Amino acid sequence: MKYQVQYRAPSPPPPGVTRTPEEIEQEIKKTEAEYEKLALFAARRDVDRASSGMPVAGAEEAMDQQLRKRLQVQRGQIDITVQNWCAIPLFQLDFFLFVYFITKVGTRPEMLPRLAIISLSERFGYSQPHHRSHRVRPVGPIGIAALRYGNLPYQGWDMKPDPQGKGVLVTVTGVCVTVTWLCLGSTVRLKWIANAPTSALKEHYNKPFSVKRMAQIMREAACDFFPDFDAYNHVEGSCAKEWVAERHNYHAMAFLSRAYNFQWSRWNAAAGTRNIVMQFREAVDKKREGKLQLLHVTPQRTSVLKCNEMTQEFNTEPMMGFPFYPDLFTLNMSYGSVDARRATFNMKYKLVETVFNLLQELKLSSFS
Repeated sequence: MKYQVQYRAPSPPPPGVTRTPEEIEQEIKKTEAEYEKLALFAARRDVDRASSGMPVAGAEEAMDQQLRKRLQVQRGQIDITVQNWCAIPLFQLDFFLFVYFITKVGTRPEMLPRLAIISLSERFGYSQPHHRSHRVRPVGPIGIAALRYGNLPYQGWDMKPDPQGKGVLVTVTGVCVTVTWLCLGSTVRLKWIANAPTSALKEHYNKPFSVKRMAQIMREAACDFFPDFDAYNHVEGSCAKEWVAERHNYHAMAFLSRAYNFQWSRWNAAAGTRNIVMQFREAVDKKREGKLQLLHVTPQRTSVLKCNEMTQEFNTEPMMGFPFYPDLFTLNMSYGSVDARRATFNMKYKLVETVFNLLQELKLSSFS
C-alpha cells in the first residue's frame, strides 16, 4: 500500500521571544502528534555476522522478492529481523534488503515520491549497536547496504606446509581480522579467525568444505576475503596483476606448497601490473630453513632478486649469474634442493587443485 504524510519539522522560535512552560509543553505535544503519523522503520542486524558495524543507508530500488521475509506487523509498525542479504558488487554493496511498509493510515497514491531512499538516507541514524529505527514520510522500497571489501587490501599473507599433517596452511591478514585455512585433499577447512568482533563462523571451524562453499559461507557472515574481478575498482591500494601470469603463478605455488614457504612482500603493490613480488624459502626441513628471498615473477620470466625485504630501494636486478627460468615451477626444478623437488613430485593432484582454487579466489598478488 502506498503511503505518504505531510510532515514539517517545527521551526525554532524567533530570537528574543519568551514562551511560558505551558506553551512549550503544548507545542511539544503537537509536534509528537504529527510525528506519530510517520511510518516507523526498525531493523535489527543478525549478531551472527562478522562485520564490525551496521549497514549504511542507500541503495537501488530493486531486489529479489525472496528477501522479503520475517516481516512482523504490529499496530501499524514494522519490525524486520535481517536474515537474508544479497551481494551487489557493482555498487560496492554487500547487503541489500527490500522492504514494503504496511501501515494503517492511508493517503493519496499519487503523492508518493520516487526519492524515498534519499529521504531515508538523510535521516537514518543509530539507536543501538545492532538496531536502527527511523521515521519516514513516504512508504515504499527501502534499501539497506554495507560496503564490501572491508578487509581489503590484505595487510599480509603466508602459505606454508602444515607441520602436523599433509596439508597446506594459508593465513591471510585483512584490515580487521586474520583468517587461517587448512587445505587438505579436495577440501578446505577454516582453522582460526583472530580479532573477530563477533563469534560468527565458529560453528564452521575444522569442517571440510569446497573452496566455493567456503567463500559463500564467509560472504554470508560478512567476512568477505574473496574479491571479485572488478574489486580493484573499489579498493584503494590494490594493483590488479596481469591475470594469465597471476593465475599461472598460483598453479606453480600450489605445486610447491608442500616444499616452500611463501609470504607477502611490501614491494608488490607498487611493482605494477606485470610484476609479482613475494618472499619465499624452502620449508622441507625446518632445521635447514634458510632466509627469505625476494621472488620476482613476470609474464616472461621468474627470478630471485638481489635485494630483500629490508632494503631501502626496490631493484628488479636478479642475483649474479642467475639463469633464465620461464616460471616458478621450472625454477624449482633446477634451483631447488633435492628434497624440494621430491616433495613437488609427491604432491597429490586433489591438494594441488584445492590450493590453486583457494589462491585463485583470494587473489593475493593483486590485493596485497
